[in-house]
Amino acid sequence: MKPADEVLMARVREGDRAAFEHLIDRHERRVFTFFYRRVHDNGHAEDMTLDVWMKIYQARQNYRPDAKFTTYLYRVARNHWIDYMRVHHSGSRPSMVSIEDAGSDQDGPSLLDALGAPGESPERRQYSAELAAKIREGVDQLSTGEAEVFRLAIFDEIRYAEIGRILDIPVGTVKSRMHTSMHKLRRWLSREGITP
Repeated sequence: MKPADEVLMARVREGDRAAFEHLIDRHERRVFTFFYRRVHDNGHAEDMTLDVWMKIYQARQNYRPDAKFTTYLYRVARNHWIDYMRVHHSGSRPSMVSIEDAGSDQDGPSLLDALGAPGESPERRQYSAELAAKIREGVDQLSTGEAEVFRLAIFDEIRYAEIGRILDIPVGTVKSRMHTSMHKLRRWLSREGITP
C-alpha cells in the first residue's frame, strides 16, 4: 500500500529526501499542468513547477496536515502564479481555455456540458476551436475571483469543496462564482454571435 501524501510530507519534514522525491513523482505532472494551462509555454511551466517544489521543500518545517496535501500544493502553486502575474503582467490576466482540455468537476458540469458545446465530428472540432478562442476572450471579462474558480474547476478538475479550501472561501461562494462565470460566458458568446 502506498503511503499517503501527508505521511510522505511528514517524512520530508524529518529530512527524508526519498519521500520528497516520491511526492514529486506523484504530483509533478499535476503542478506542471496547472501552470501550462495558464502560460501555454513548456519552459515557463517547467520553471514554475520547479519553483513550487523548491518552495515546498524550503518551507517543509512549516507544513501542517490541516487539509489534503494536494490542497496545500495547489495553494503554493496558486500563490506562485499570483506572484508571477504581479511581476510579469502588471495586473493583466491571460485567459487560457481549451475546450479539448476541459474536464468535468465531479460536483458540477463540464465546460462542454455547461456551454452545450458540440461533439467530435471534424466540423464540430472546428466549431469547438472557434468556441475556445471566444471563451478565452470571455474569461478575460470575468473578475479575478470568478476566473480563478473557473480555471481550478474546469482546467484543473478540482472539486468545489477543495477549491474552497485552496482559496479559503466557502463552498457556496465557489458554486456562486462558478454559476456567475458560466452565465457571463454564455452571455459573452451570445453577444459574439455564437450560440453554444
